[in-house]
Amino acid sequence: MNNLWNNKEYKLEGLSILTDQILFKYINLFWKDVMSQIEDNQHVLLLIRVKFENNQIATLSDMQTINNSSKGYLLQFLKDKLSVGNETYKITPIRSIIFSYGFREGKSTPSLGPTLNKNLKYQIYYRNELPICMLPEEYGSILSCYASGKYLYYFN
Repeated sequence: MNNLWNNKEYKLEGLSILTDQILFKYINLFWKDVMSQIEDNQHVLLLIRVKFENNQIATLSDMQTINNSSKGYLLQFLKDKLSVGNETYKITPIRSIIFSYGFREGKSTPSLGPTLNKNLKYQIYYRNELPICMLPEEYGSILSCYASGKYLYYFN
């Protein structure tokens, strides 16, 4: 536990597409192998990645802060993420699932999902969060306005 970051890689028994069942199976293994080591005064920073058949690696989500009690929330978050995520995860065979994690001192409230301003509404389009708005200046700075009514924005 001295390393700041560790990788735990689970190789799949043959190539497979990523499904909820496969992901849940390996999260349960990770919980048994790694999360059982966590002490009461610690939390874990976690990145979940997949390695495709061509050895390309992709991260499933932003870094998450978890503790022993957040397994159910993590499973639901990843299930939701996969249901609206990129189709690549569902059609490209994967070789392994990689958990990159680090134990950190101190108790922490789990933070699952992206950190967004909860008052703003977004539409997810190809894994990009596009603002749904009537007043574009609520989402960022207007860099320029064209006579044709088109705007150039900088989003915060």
